[in-house]
Amino acid sequence: MNAVTKGAIAAGAAAVLLTSGLGTLAYWSSSATVAEGTISSGHLALDVQNATWTDVSGAIAEPFDPAVDKIVPGDVIRYTAEAVVSGEGRNLEATLTADTADIGGDLLPYLEVDFLVADTLTTELSYDLGPIEEDRVLPVQLVFTFDPETPYGEGMDADLNLGDFEFTLTQNP
Repeated sequence: MNAVTKGAIAAGAAAVLLTSGLGTLAYWSSSATVAEGTISSGHLALDVQNATWTDVSGAIAEPFDPAVDKIVPGDVIRYTAEAVVSGEGRNLEATLTADTADIGGDLLPYLEVDFLVADTLTTELSYDLGPIEEDRVLPVQLVFTFDPETPYGEGMDADLNLGDFEFTLTQNP
């Protein structure tokens, strides 16, 4: 038998021994315990309290009851409340929005709606609160102005349905 054949037989026998478990093939490994701890999530919550309606059309503001009082062109009605914002979490920022998308009724086209947070007029009915690091109480206002230039006869005996009106607090991306 020549040397090449002997070498091939020896290599084949070694491969059979290693793969059949008769030999050993070991890789070193090590492990360590991860430090103890718990990852917890925070929260974001909104509560609206102390809501009132006021007719601020005249020199003296007067209480307004949307269920029974009627408005005319030029009237300004203000909804005032306290938005209690609660949040906890790293990098938590949020925006408060007056969600008027579902407000409806025949009176809506004749009204201008403004949203104020802490006496700051907002754009597009939303206000960026920035970082939420502790609970806050923010005065909010929604002001409905009946256009004084409304043509005669338009907007009479019309309603504004506020049933689906809500404030929304949303985490900023």
